[in-house]
Amino acid sequence: MKKNFKKLALFGVLLIMIFGSLLCKVEVSMAGMEASRLAVVEAVADQGVFHIENTHFKTVDKIIRNNHIYSDKPVTLSWCAAQFSKVVTLLSGKNFSNSYNFMIYLMGMVFGAAVNALCFYWLFRYLCRTAKGDMRLKLMFALLCCCGTWLFSYMTIFSNHVPSALAVTGVMVCLDKYRRKQDMRAAAWAGFASGALFTLDLVAGAVFLAASPVSVWLTAPKEKRFSAAFRCAASGACIVLFSLSLNHAAYGTVLPLYMVSGGTFTPGTNDKQHLMYLLETLFTYRGLFSYQPLLLLVFPAVYCLRRKLRANDIVMLLAAAATTAIYVTITNEFGGFAYGYRYLVSIIPLLMYYTAKFVLDSKSVRLTLFAAVLGVIGLVPAFVGAYEPMCVAFEGYRSPQGHFTRTIRSTFMSNLLAWSYETAPDSYLTRKLIERYGKNDSFRYLRAQYIITKHIGTLEKLLKDSRFDLTKPVK
Repeated sequence: MKKNFKKLALFGVLLIMIFGSLLCKVEVSMAGMEASRLAVVEAVADQGVFHIENTHFKTVDKIIRNNHIYSDKPVTLSWCAAQFSKVVTLLSGKNFSNSYNFMIYLMGMVFGAAVNALCFYWLFRYLCRTAKGDMRLKLMFALLCCCGTWLFSYMTIFSNHVPSALAVTGVMVCLDKYRRKQDMRAAAWAGFASGALFTLDLVAGAVFLAASPVSVWLTAPKEKRFSAAFRCAASGACIVLFSLSLNHAAYGTVLPLYMVSGGTFTPGTNDKQHLMYLLETLFTYRGLFSYQPLLLLVFPAVYCLRRKLRANDIVMLLAAAATTAIYVTITNEFGGFAYGYRYLVSIIPLLMYYTAKFVLDSKSVRLTLFAAVLGVIGLVPAFVGAYEPMCVAFEGYRSPQGHFTRTIRSTFMSNLLAWSYETAPDSYLTRKLIERYGKNDSFRYLRAQYIITKHIGTLEKLLKDSRFDLTKPVK
């Protein structure tokens, strides 16, 4: 069993790393998020400062404070990446000044592809320990999680999303290990992972920071409840305090800079808008379940497994539901220029685990085949998203009436159009997509996409394309 597990695990890790080596970006888009984070990496690693005005990265995700320009993103991930960058510079002499594209690629490989490979390994190992069924089916589900979802799309760039998913996986695994063995180290590691999640994703982190000690309390022997829950909470608090201290050292405030600058999440203005937002972020244009249809099985999974769910399972599922509910309530801009709905990338491994456990425990050939079909369908949007995760996208109230993103609302379809035009501008697929959205909006979208993503060669080809009417201005 161990030998087979090692072979299959190695296969999965190598597969993800090969895809990463082929797909990780060597340039950043002008969407802002990745450039903002990488600017901090360069500033800290190569200049020993936190202000970013003298870096190679220009971004809209910034604020001016104390006569300097700073990134408005949480700083901990970028600071950690900067320490890694320093080691690379020490060993090879490469930095962002003399090896700009290489360093961007390396950051994507290490903090995107490698982190996704580790997420696969943990999930596969967890399934092998806790679920019934053939090990090859468990491999299938773990691979579908990391190659057939937004984890695959976002592993090609330097972002907080795939590391957030790894942190959630760590919380889930450690809490179940504590339930099974009452190992205090597992409780502490669960708290550590929750704290790490908070440094990456404030909303999900706050939810799982609260959920982890509750889970430990509910699964601990009565005489150890307080000590175990305290150890879990204290471990998480230490990571949060480190993050706040780092933020204060960098910017003079413990608060994230987007809060200091007055930035906030803004909900929709009425119930109808919020209902549409809920549908689009979960089931339609940017939907968690429309882009990853295999995850739809989590609903029957919860129902059918309800009598088998232990306290830690219930707490984890409630934490995922709470994270989803908070994000669809306090936001209304779909995550900005980004593929799908990036705010919910972190909970994908958790949802996939319970989906897989449901299918595996059922021992139903028909259900397994149905799940496999849904998983294979999910490979398509995952790969399309990898083409450009930070793509031009509909942003709700930020997209004015008549804007081309109101016509091309689906990031899957828009990315597919951009990829198809770039690789085969005269193909049947390209012609049909242009016909569907109209020449004017298709041209305006493609022009904006290739500018934002710096695909200059394709932009020149687009501007010379006689099919489009260039007399109408781009909005």
